[in-house]
Amino acid sequence: MKFPLLASVGLATAVVAFSGVASADPYYRHGYRDYLGTASASFVYGFWTGDGDYNAFAPGFNARLGFTLGSGLYLGGDFDWFFGESHDAGVAGVNASSHVGIYDIMGEIGYDFWVHRHGIIRPKIGLGLGVEHGNICGGVVGIGSVCDGRSLTGFAIAPGIEYMHFFDSLFLTVEGRYETVSIDGPDPNAIILGVGLGVIF
Repeated sequence: MKFPLLASVGLATAVVAFSGVASADPYYRHGYRDYLGTASASFVYGFWTGDGDYNAFAPGFNARLGFTLGSGLYLGGDFDWFFGESHDAGVAGVNASSHVGIYDIMGEIGYDFWVHRHGIIRPKIGLGLGVEHGNICGGVVGIGSVCDGRSLTGFAIAPGIEYMHFFDSLFLTVEGRYETVSIDGPDPNAIILGVGLGVIF
């Protein structure tokens, strides 16, 4: 937890410091409303940085909904579903397979900086719940198989940064973040990259 804690403190300090010296431009100067609602969907991929041989993140998708106040403060929430990774093994007619994946739901807080007429950089941090779900199946060819599964829930934290490029009411989003989930056992964590499309309302 040392790295995400330090990253979170650093991100919070940067947001406060930058907001004090460089407020986000009012949206009406760029053709957007003072209160900007956004919804987006993204393809995400987590590059595993935890212990073990499984990437519980791997490819997945993200859905995000939020609002930016006139001051530039962003408040929102997101949901991630990572498909995870499976392993198969077999010997002498005995087969085994296992799978581990992650899903999470988090609230987000950030700050929007207009870097040009159609572009925003948003440093942010997500806090919420993450769930590691897994199952293992084993059996004998011609007889059948038995499966067992489990889910572990823990506190999820995800500091990161997002860039949004606007095309009228649509925008392209690119993001990077580090996510870790505190559970009983090795904490799943990964560097996550994502790209997607969104709409303002």
